[in-house]
Amino acid sequence: MIEPSGTSVFLALDIGGTKIAGGIVNAEGGLLQRATVPTEAAQGSDHVIANASKLARELLQSHQQISQIPVLALGVGSVGQIDYASGRVVLATSALPGWAGTCLKSALGAQLGVPTFVENDANAAAYGEYRAGAARGYRHVVCLTLGTGIGGGVIADGQLLRGATGGAAELGHVAVELDGEPCPCGRSGCLEAYSSGSALLRYANGRLESLPAGTASELAGHPNLTGPVIFDAAARGDGLARHIVERFCRYLAKGLVSFQFAFDPECIVLGGGVSSVGELLLEGIRRALPDQDRHIRLLLASLGNDAGLIGAALLARDSL
Repeated sequence: MIEPSGTSVFLALDIGGTKIAGGIVNAEGGLLQRATVPTEAAQGSDHVIANASKLARELLQSHQQISQIPVLALGVGSVGQIDYASGRVVLATSALPGWAGTCLKSALGAQLGVPTFVENDANAAAYGEYRAGAARGYRHVVCLTLGTGIGGGVIADGQLLRGATGGAAELGHVAVELDGEPCPCGRSGCLEAYSSGSALLRYANGRLESLPAGTASELAGHPNLTGPVIFDAAARGDGLARHIVERFCRYLAKGLVSFQFAFDPECIVLGGGVSSVGELLLEGIRRALPDQDRHIRLLLASLGNDAGLIGAALLARDSL
């Protein structure tokens, strides 16, 4: 058994639908090197693995040129439902065609010659925040990533909650509205359909298209409508923006209350692109929470886009 020390380093990959990020991470969760390449998902799973492997080898070579400290293991965070024991992708979306069935553990481990551990990307991000980010020091944590979709990860008594087949903590697909808005997963009424970054913009654009003539809003005609633009306008008192933000936060609060009951966490960490608005998001959620639920401890993620890389590396560290 290898015992990681304070000078140990780990290789990490975060495989997404549009890009692959790679990094060298020390045993404390410090990111020493970072690089990205396009995923080029349309070219198939073999091509994606080749891109990931090439990036990993380049990072290894770069590290070896500047340090004598050996890389002990590779941690991989990937989109899709992952069987952690085998490192195989059980289910995947159209973001990575042909990804389901791919055994990343054997494919990447064989090429790189180091112990390899594979986890779902949202789980890896949650583990990163738990070990080295906003939730450090807690042992019961729910982590939500509010981006194009909603990713989830749950730490229960210091352990990632994976479920029987790696499909636990898909928190974006908890229903918050009976027979509600359609979700990309094929169901309806999911939290992701109301409180993801894409849902926020979709609802805002729909309201702007039906805006009555003569209604004033600084969102109308905005050249680059984004989550921060909407939240900032709401904070300045724009009526339409306030309505959009209140709806977004109301559904998110419904989900958070359910997660509090289901998992009894010490804190709930919010990350992803929408969380970049910071305290405006937390204030909106707190206003939407019922009085009896305002004890829920909400934290903003602190590792940003590197949470998945850092979490994958630290999972590899803790799995050796």
